[in-house]
Amino acid sequence: MKLGPALAAGNTVVLKPSEQTPLTTLALAELAAQLLPPGVVNVVTGRGPTVGAALVRQPEVRMASLTGSIASGQHILEAAAQA
Repeated sequence: MKLGPALAAGNTVVLKPSEQTPLTTLALAELAAQLLPPGVVNVVTGRGPTVGAALVRQPEVRMASLTGSIASGQHILEAAAQA
C-alpha cells in the first residue's frame, strides 16, 4: 500500500523488511524487477538497530515509513533526527 504512491510520485524506494520475514519482500522485489527499471525498487536486509538505523540516518533518505510497533517507530524517529 506504500509502494504504489511512492512510485507514482516518481520516487525510488528502499525496502528494509523485518529480519524475521525477509523472503516475502525479496519475492516482491523480484516481481518488481520484471516490471520496473533497475534501481527503482531496492531491498536492504538486516537487523533494525544496525541496518534500519543507518538507512534512516542517510541525508538522501527524504521519508521513512513504518509498519510495525510503536517502539520501532520511536527508534526510527530518533535515528532520523540524528541525520
